[in-house]
Amino acid sequence: MVPELLRSGDRIEVRRTWGGLHVDHFTVSSVSGPYHYADPGPSYPCFSVCLLDERGKAIGHINECVAVGGVVRGLFEANDLEIRVIECVRRGEGASAPESQTFEKVMGRAIQLSLF
Repeated sequence: MVPELLRSGDRIEVRRTWGGLHVDHFTVSSVSGPYHYADPGPSYPCFSVCLLDERGKAIGHINECVAVGGVVRGLFEANDLEIRVIECVRRGEGASAPESQTFEKVMGRAIQLSLF
């Protein structure tokens, strides 16, 4: 589930390919949900990720996030977007931040991006 992959304070990399390749870096402010998107077909638990810029200012959110194979992607295939953690916040006593993750490919399902 998305809250297990993204937590408040994590630095993330957002890659999207519609209109050309775009790579943006943000900090996760919060993850909310699950919200259930039921049209069409079965209900899917989706999450919303609120974003902060490099100065800590709230700049928008990404809706309809789902976890697919350890990566946060979107519920819909119309857009091609992928979110991965590049730097984790400490998760309790004795926890350490993992090394930065890289993208092997930019393929798969995507979500709507609202930055303004």
